[in-house]
Amino acid sequence: MTDATPTTSGLGWAATAIAVAALTLAIGNADSARNWSEGLKPGPVSQPVREAAEHWAGFTQATRLSLVRDEVRGLWERRHDLGWTGPSGKPSRLPRSA
Repeated sequence: MTDATPTTSGLGWAATAIAVAALTLAIGNADSARNWSEGLKPGPVSQPVREAAEHWAGFTQATRLSLVRDEVRGLWERRHDLGWTGPSGKPSRLPRSA
C-alpha cells in the first residue's frame, strides 16, 4: 500500500496572501491613493486616475470601510496634539487629514 500525500508548491498559499494583502491595502489606503493622485501633473492619463482614486476614497468613506484607518489616524492626531515625539525624539510632522 502506498501513502499518496498530495504535495503543494505553496503557490496557492502565496497567491491567497497576495490577494488578501492587495485587498487590505486597497481598502485601508484609499485616502493615500487619493493624496498621491492629487500630486500627479495634469494630463490625459492622470485625470482618470485622479477621478478613480477620488471615487474609491468616497466609496470607502460611504460604506465605512475606512473606519479602521480613520480611527488609527484619530489616535495619531490625539498623540500628536499631546506633543509626543517619534522614535528620533523629535516631534512628528505629518499632514492632517481633512
